[in-house]
Amino acid sequence: MNVSLEEAIQFIEEKLRRHNSRQSLTRTEKVVLKAAWDGLTYAAASELPECEAAYNTLQSNVGPALWNKLTLVLGKQVRKKSFKRLISLEIKAIRAKEISPSHALAEGEFVLKGASLPPLEGFVGREAETDSLLALIQKYACVFLVGLEGTGKKSLVANMLRKKQNELPLQRALWKPLSHRPSPKELESELSTLVGGNEDVDLLYRLCSTPYIIVLDSIDSLAIETDCRPSLDPGHEALLRRISEESLSKLIVISTQPTELSTNLGFGGRAIDYRLGGLSFSEAQIVLGSHWNQDSAHEIWKTTGGHPLMLREAAKWRDYAPDIQSQLQRLTVLANLFEDFYEKIFKRLRLSSSDVHLLKEISAYSQGIPFSSLLKKDPTSMLPIANLIMMGLVRKSSNKKGEDVIETPPLLSRALMGA
Repeated sequence: MNVSLEEAIQFIEEKLRRHNSRQSLTRTEKVVLKAAWDGLTYAAASELPECEAAYNTLQSNVGPALWNKLTLVLGKQVRKKSFKRLISLEIKAIRAKEISPSHALAEGEFVLKGASLPPLEGFVGREAETDSLLALIQKYACVFLVGLEGTGKKSLVANMLRKKQNELPLQRALWKPLSHRPSPKELESELSTLVGGNEDVDLLYRLCSTPYIIVLDSIDSLAIETDCRPSLDPGHEALLRRISEESLSKLIVISTQPTELSTNLGFGGRAIDYRLGGLSFSEAQIVLGSHWNQDSAHEIWKTTGGHPLMLREAAKWRDYAPDIQSQLQRLTVLANLFEDFYEKIFKRLRLSSSDVHLLKEISAYSQGIPFSSLLKKDPTSMLPIANLIMMGLVRKSSNKKGEDVIETPPLLSRALMGA
């Protein structure tokens, strides 16, 4: 059941009384709340029959003062655009707790439901990325974690949930694999079962009463073909929107490439894409071990783009390191090891013909092509380039002139020659 404006005003006045028994809403403040609730401008609010204040007074004085007062009372930032959503969530959470009370967690207790966390065997470094992911999930309702297959997206989330429990915004997590491609109705039912509680209570109510960090593993399996980037069908998109917009839960959506949904939610300031790239050189050295000298290790790191899986495979050749000295030998060995790696990636990624053409154009320049040159050739290529960077298929660096250049990893360039 939706929350009414009358309920919202009653809720706020009760909060104000508890905060300060002398505080209450004035007639003009109620007009401002009505305007915010109905999506009216201050100018439109000043025309309402019950309004006794001028437009300038509402916009410059009453409105800002009211939002600051509610921010203080509720303990979270309240603004005109966010007022309805925030108050609705607060009231729904109270309703849900009345219908289906949640189990209070003891201090330091952490609950994980759904699939087990992926093992962290072989997981190296990623401290900065773990901190970045934590900061994003604290700030946003939904984080789309994007990266090539094998970059360690699942391990990164598992590392955060294991090592940053005391800093997480919520102390309950739910890991939901999607490889079985559930329909929207099946996914909602499966999430409801995992969350538990009163079966007669809507999932969103339960997630208000007992919010979770919900990890949706491999959203790509639900994607459908489009002319541009992958998209979810309306049912799946609506479910994710409802969870991110109407509950207190947080979403971490694991994907190999950006989706239309991440862009659409991002416009509302509720979601953000976070790209997971390769390991840093110092982390790559740990994976490769001490058998490779620094120059060789750096060449392997650059050639593989720091991809963890490739580095671990290269590390198996450590016994032959003294015999593989030249750059050509190293590139040949790596090319033989991973000759079908990018071929498999291309099959799984939904790349358009224009994306493949753009990749081939970039790979033709061994030292990278200036970003400005690409845009000069095709002014519409900015978004496709950004998507390719997000997927880890190209990277941005600087040349000797200090120009921003776009380049492909050498192994990808070799694969594209035969594509």
